[in-house]
Amino acid sequence: MINFSWEVKYVEVYPSYTDQQDPPNTKSNVVHKVNWRLKGIDNENNDPDGNPFFGEIFGDISIDVSNLSSFIEFDDLSKSQVQTWVESTMGSAQVQEWKDEISSQISDKINPSSVQKIIED
Repeated sequence: MINFSWEVKYVEVYPSYTDQQDPPNTKSNVVHKVNWRLKGIDNENNDPDGNPFFGEIFGDISIDVSNLSSFIEFDDLSKSQVQTWVESTMGSAQVQEWKDEISSQISDKINPSSVQKIIED
């Protein structure tokens, strides 16, 4: 079984930002981009050193800041909230594609289609 976990601790913020609403909302430290990492760990299979096989994908995603009416102050943000933004912005189909890719990475490590060998002199 593969357990997936998100890392979303690095974000980019606008020091001050005014949204596109009427009347406009101006806020400080507005998160507009999240650097994310999705990691999968296989808890049933280990490498030769006894470590669980894993795979991961990372990237960044822009967050919609056109409406700050439900703005959360930076100091009040939780990693859980930011993860929700990332997954919502990506959409469930993209999240599933990333999880499938990680599962494939792990499968390729467990059952490689090619391995490197050394020819001794």
